[in-house]
Amino acid sequence: MTAINGYVDNTLDGIAGVLGDRLDAAGYDVQVVDCARACYAALADQESDLVLMEIQMPEISGTEALTTLKTHHQNLPILMVRVEDILSKKVASD
Repeated sequence: MTAINGYVDNTLDGIAGVLGDRLDAAGYDVQVVDCARACYAALADQESDLVLMEIQMPEISGTEALTTLKTHHQNLPILMVRVEDILSKKVASD
């Protein structure tokens, strides 16, 4: 399986790596990219089973990226998350 992890947040270094490591451990071939444009380019070069991305990305918003991705890859599952929500729940549980 291939997963392209397009999870991006400039203020939280390491989040993409952690998620990439977990997907890799689950048997996915993970490619981490740093922006929506890099995700578009990666998908042009290689088919993917999944895209995981931040809703609040720099330059191109997650919702805009979703629209573009679905135009060119109608059957591609895309999981969108907000790092802010994940971290606030983590802090609340500590």
